Amino acid sequence: MGSSWESLRNAYGHFHPALVHFPIGLVLSGAALEAWSALARRGASSETARILLRLGFLGAVLAVGSGLALFNPGDFRERTLDAAKIHRFLGLACVACALIAVFLGGIRTPRGSLAGSRVGLYRIAYWLTAILVGLAGHYGGWVVFGWGLVWTP
Repeated sequence: MGSSWESLRNAYGHFHPALVHFPIGLVLSGAALEAWSALARRGASSETARILLRLGFLGAVLAVGSGLALFNPGDFRERTLDAAKIHRFLGLACVACALIAVFLGGIRTPRGSLAGSRVGLYRIAYWLTAILVGLAGHYGGWVVFGWGLVWTP
């Protein structure tokens, strides 16, 4: 039983690189739509951005689960292990922040829209999620390509 479970965990974990890109695109696209909505000075949030956030959150849960299944400190050395630990922390922070944004985005006024001070908190949580996604991806690149080698030509 142990080897079957280990094989399943290993297989799920190795899907991590494939699973992360779709939620990244959903969260970043939704955050951009929400920024557009805010810049257009509309009081209400974008319904499309909220849908993208929910889908991105669900995908992020799968991606983080696969990353946790894949993470083995013995596979890394020195600075790459440091980058992997930071990447893992940022991934968990992304999911936590996205959950907060999903929760805040689900609170509606009696008319069914998200407006007022709640939309401000929702947008802050959403944009913070997008920033964390970018940072997590950057550190993930360092894990794959080596410390400091993401931006080299």
